[in-house]
Amino acid sequence: MEKEAVEHLFSVQTSGYGMKNVNDRLRLLYGDKYTLTITSKPDRGTTAFVRLPCDIGQKK
Repeated sequence: MEKEAVEHLFSVQTSGYGMKNVNDRLRLLYGDKYTLTITSKPDRGTTAFVRLPCDIGQKK
């Protein structure tokens, strides 16, 4: 997948809203404390990497 195609995944103008929807929901839940990264290599595949904050224990 070309870089422009990966960037287009997050656009409202795409025919499918899947990746934009995932990104919007993560933003609502985690604000700026998450990352969603898409990497792609032609003829090899595409990987979506999501990094979420991990809270251990309860805050008082």
